[in-house]
Amino acid sequence: MTGTLLVVEHVHGQLTDISRELIGAAVSIGAAGGEVAACVIGDRPEAFLDDLNLLGVDEVIAVSSGSSEFDAATYEAALRQLILERRPRLVLAGHTANGMGFAPALAARIGAGFASDVCAIAVEGGSIVATRGSYANRVNVELEFPGKPVVVLMLRAATFKADRGDVAAAVTELDAVAADSAIPQGLRDMARLRAALLLVDTGSYADVSSRIEALAVDGNALRHSAREALGLAAWKEGKAADALKLFDQIVEDQAAPQNIRQRATLMSELIRGSGNAS
Repeated sequence: MTGTLLVVEHVHGQLTDISRELIGAAVSIGAAGGEVAACVIGDRPEAFLDDLNLLGVDEVIAVSSGSSEFDAATYEAALRQLILERRPRLVLAGHTANGMGFAPALAARIGAGFASDVCAIAVEGGSIVATRGSYANRVNVELEFPGKPVVVLMLRAATFKADRGDVAAAVTELDAVAADSAIPQGLRDMARLRAALLLVDTGSYADVSSRIEALAVDGNALRHSAREALGLAAWKEGKAADALKLFDQIVEDQAAPQNIRQRATLMSELIRGSGNAS
């Protein structure tokens, strides 16, 4: 996987705000490269699939625990197994009562880098850097995790907005990562993709295309998400035929993740039904 694993929180059948903030943080910073997977654990985890089927979430992992109640040991065991199987670079959880129940122990058991109450994340020279408060939040301290292949971070609520608002600044930061030849190519490509995803709503098709058109070619590991972003940007600008071609490419690609293919199928049907595809 080599990307980011988000641990979703839910209460009484509803996603919590921190879960949406985790998604917003992962999509905005593209901190770990690779895919973004959201893990939901519970007695009916499949009930959250539609809520988590969001642009920027590449995969939703449903783990059935057999109980609607939160159990720290169950979360820790399930996540430890997922991490061993998938090897994500970054694991994000909320700095909440539930998060405190499993995340510190999980990090200790797998020998991961760990920080709680994180208020900012950055990528510097290809390494993850977390910022957290110290001395009663009077001082911010930056933490690095040398030699740690996996980093577990607990994010402070109401810090990483589901929609951060300052899209321009986020895009500028991601463009800087993409242009830095000292950073591994995989991280640079992911930064291009994350910037394009942010620009789907706020930029033009040209803004999106200039960053990820080269990623949408056959054989590129990021082609599915790149084609989806290009298709949405084309659709937004009234380029229905171009959008349809891109969504059809996703649908026909058997290697595309299921949730991306589902979204592409819906968009293809919508465009054809609108009569604007010619």
